[in-house]
Amino acid sequence: MRNLLAGLLLLALVLALVVVRYSEPAPRGEEAPAAEFSAARAGALLREIAGPQRPHPVGSVENARVRARVAAVLARLGYRVEEQDAVGCHPAGQCARVRNLIARLPGREPDGTLLLATHYDSVAAGPGVGDDLVGVAALLETARALRAGRLPRHTIVFLIDDGEEAGLLGAHAFMAQHPLAREVDFVVNVEARGTAGPSLMFETDRDNAWAVGRFARAAPRPLTSSLFSTIYERMPNDTDFTVFKAAGLRGLNFAFIGRPAHYHTPLDNLANTSAGSLQHHGENLLAAARALADGDLTRAPRGAAVFFDVLGWFVVRWPVGWTIPLALLALALLGVTAVRLDRRARLPRSRVALGLLAAPAMTLAAAVAGVLLGLALISRGSYAARWLAEPLAVAPFWLGAIAAGLFAAAPLARRVGAEAAWLGVWTFWALLALVVGATLPGLSFLFIAPALLAGLAGALAPGAVAAALLPLAAAGALWFPIVRFLPDALAMGILPTVAALVGLATSGLVPLAATVEKRAGRWVAAGLALAALAFAGWGLALPPFTPTSPQALNVGFHQDFDAAGRTVRSRLYSYSTPEPQRLPRPLADAAAWRDEPQPLYPWVDAGVLEAPAAPLALPPPEVVVAGSGRLRLISRRGAPIVGIALPPDAGVRGATVAGTPVPEAAGRGSGPSTPGWRVFTYTGAPPEGVEVELARDGGRPIEAYVFDRSYGLPPVGEQVVRRRPSTAVPLGGGDVTVFTRAVQVPPAP
Repeated sequence: MRNLLAGLLLLALVLALVVVRYSEPAPRGEEAPAAEFSAARAGALLREIAGPQRPHPVGSVENARVRARVAAVLARLGYRVEEQDAVGCHPAGQCARVRNLIARLPGREPDGTLLLATHYDSVAAGPGVGDDLVGVAALLETARALRAGRLPRHTIVFLIDDGEEAGLLGAHAFMAQHPLAREVDFVVNVEARGTAGPSLMFETDRDNAWAVGRFARAAPRPLTSSLFSTIYERMPNDTDFTVFKAAGLRGLNFAFIGRPAHYHTPLDNLANTSAGSLQHHGENLLAAARALADGDLTRAPRGAAVFFDVLGWFVVRWPVGWTIPLALLALALLGVTAVRLDRRARLPRSRVALGLLAAPAMTLAAAVAGVLLGLALISRGSYAARWLAEPLAVAPFWLGAIAAGLFAAAPLARRVGAEAAWLGVWTFWALLALVVGATLPGLSFLFIAPALLAGLAGALAPGAVAAALLPLAAAGALWFPIVRFLPDALAMGILPTVAALVGLATSGLVPLAATVEKRAGRWVAAGLALAALAFAGWGLALPPFTPTSPQALNVGFHQDFDAAGRTVRSRLYSYSTPEPQRLPRPLADAAAWRDEPQPLYPWVDAGVLEAPAAPLALPPPEVVVAGSGRLRLISRRGAPIVGIALPPDAGVRGATVAGTPVPEAAGRGSGPSTPGWRVFTYTGAPPEGVEVELARDGGRPIEAYVFDRSYGLPPVGEQVVRRRPSTAVPLGGGDVTVFTRAVQVPPAP
């Protein structure tokens, strides 16, 4: 019993250490040396550029005001500011006129350029302080600190771009049209997906070994791993770094992801923004800038690395090519241990083989417990918030995983004995290291490092308690930070997976349970299960939404017209997360909502609740044939966004919007359209409209839709949203008014 309790206590201590080390650092005051980063100085700049904290999407009046404030700060810091005025387009068809701010710090040597990038625009629903004015403030304070210290070896270009939220448009415009883009060798980008948390270096290019090594040696507290980058590149998410990487640039991408319920909402404001996150963001940016700009950018060696931080103290890394040999070394060391244990205790082969099932049994039992907890809690609406307001709400999934795992695996461990169970658990980890190393080497360290430590400890002291505790602690130190960040990164649905991963990460407890008497072992598992149930009961008592962790809920007004310009229907619609049909009672009573979700538009695959509304006496959008294959989209009511949606049979091969070709292959975003539809939009449309030139197959006219979109709602919608409670907020594009119209596109020339 003593050994098992020691293992549980050790894991609790590791978890406490993870919580401390993966929190934000203390912000530094204005007394910090001039060449170092200070959150106090950066915070003053943040308050200055945020101004009245209003949404400032691309093309808006407030966007221009924020840009002017940022440019004024750069000029005050001694930089010559250039404004790039261009049209940027995303492959999914979103386009806008963007105004990027660019400044330059010449290096001591003429060759080599490092780009530091962030964006200043916001979504329409919120003021975008965390995303990404914090990044702007961090870059501005970094620009000041770089001038205050020794000039870097290579030139640094500062890009504070526009239109990121509309489709990475400023980055697209810079890379496609600005001459400086051809000089850039490396890039460091800063982003955010919340308003708090440590700054994580979460994305790199494929040839990352050189840049990661230099950053790791320079950063005060580097929090990073190749797992982040490996997983992120398989997700549909994008930042400006996606554009830079697609253009062949090498570099690093940083973000913090704490308090994700504030992301893209009105809660993304100064009051909710962590000064510690700003400090860590800036420390990372300044360290990366100096480390890379003082390196040999033009001759930086290529090569990929597997890397991970150890509780933020230092970063371990090795070339990807070492991954399989290291996994084989772990297996070999475990083989040596097996021989020594066999000489001492004569382990039957059948018991060793059975011991291989201990870790899978614990993982499977934990996964089942996670699924059952998910069904009992999440599906009942108890955990209805898209993001977790209370970190302790995940405790049932951690404690339940360990309880279920021990309950399932301890009898197996008692049957085979402590030595065979230990050998089976860590041999299983080493075999996983081989499989993962061959398929996803960026994740391999999670298995290789604990298995190697187990092999070393076992070879030196087979059967000793230390040989069981050392790899167990290593597994916790590597896995717990990953598992801790998963709910913030991937939302509620990931909690059953969290339970499975906790079961695997703590499977080193199984050998320690082998010597525990059956009844005592059950009491330990029962105690953990009761603690899980207690936390679950506490979670059940929590309101599903709160003013600090609200429901995301947008309201829109939609008026549809036929080709002759007659109103076909007008309606209010509402879309909420996580479930479109879940409306708060005050809002549900404010309109005659239909019970079943309805399609939003033919080209948008989303179900919304709708209620009838009186039409507006405003003109519909128009399409004017401007020439062979050229159309002019016009919003007669002066909406800032116009667009055209073309059905799958339109045969569209490409398009040029406002004179800018829409790229065919860059980035990963697919836009909001239903597969097969091609949708082209332009934000910041002038009164005379926007010209779209289509390249398409076929010589027949097609039925399509033209639309315009404006921010905010007409009076009939305002009456409804006044009933939206404080536990619900608009998200992303926010509340909008949309006019759609059926049109006929003439034959292709």
